[in-house]
Amino acid sequence: MEINGTSNVVYKDFPICKKLTNNGELKMYEDSEALAQAVKIWLSADKGEKIRNLSGGILSPFLGKMMDDDVAKDMEVTIRDGLTKDFKPNLTIVYLKVTPNYQRNVWIIDIAGFNADLAVGINTNVIISNL
Repeated sequence: MEINGTSNVVYKDFPICKKLTNNGELKMYEDSEALAQAVKIWLSADKGEKIRNLSGGILSPFLGKMMDDDVAKDMEVTIRDGLTKDFKPNLTIVYLKVTPNYQRNVWIIDIAGFNADLAVGINTNVIISNL
């Protein structure tokens, strides 16, 4: 994360998959784009999987279980709690919906939120396999 007086960029990250700009330089995600990627990594990672971070892994107890609306609601509560207390920077959630896709055996997670201190928000979705 970068916060300084000479830049309006407050959150930076490299893309998960290598992407190049038109000039051949490594692309950087900034602000909302970087924060959305961080949320996706956090949701899909197992606890301790990310280097130097014992956070995450909150979806592990739900994966492999029967997909239904009750499990989706429990996942929503767990994700909301995790994003406001465990994930850094903490997010205020504006919208969160977990939807089971039975045909593909995946969970579709739609999230919209923001961090007021950084003045950065996200509006993204994550698809997690239930296998």
